[in-house]
Amino acid sequence: MALTTISEDEKRLVKDSWNLFVSRGDFSDTGSHMYKVLLQDNPHLKTLFSFMKVNGAPFDSPMFKSHVRNVFTVIGDAVNHIDDLDSLSPILKDLGVKHQGYGAKKEYLEPVGNALLCTIEKHLEDDFTQEVHSAWRTFFAVMSYSFAQGLDEDNGKDG
Repeated sequence: MALTTISEDEKRLVKDSWNLFVSRGDFSDTGSHMYKVLLQDNPHLKTLFSFMKVNGAPFDSPMFKSHVRNVFTVIGDAVNHIDDLDSLSPILKDLGVKHQGYGAKKEYLEPVGNALLCTIEKHLEDDFTQEVHSAWRTFFAVMSYSFAQGLDEDNGKDG
């Protein structure tokens, strides 16, 4: 996975579209679509999420809503650091290290990115232009690069 650069125009598009996305509602509602798409399209990933072990309706559980809020808060933090990628990179790498312990793998990043873009598109509707899509695709690649470095980290395990 190669490091991707993001242009000033792409940064502006990501920031502007994120602000619009945030204005559309609470993350636990707007962001829940991402996990529904991710897990519908990739049912083998369900075992990675503790909220899927909830009896009944896992997508209605407080555990799920809390997880979604946390993930989208981190995405918001990443957007807020988009002009200082050097400070964002170690944060995302640490998240990768943490998620390695949950069983996350680099090949899961693409379906997560697709589900994220699907979610942003759903809530931005006509404001989700091809340029916005491309900017988010680039930004997700930047985030994924650092996250994947954390997934690759040895963590002192025997190799």
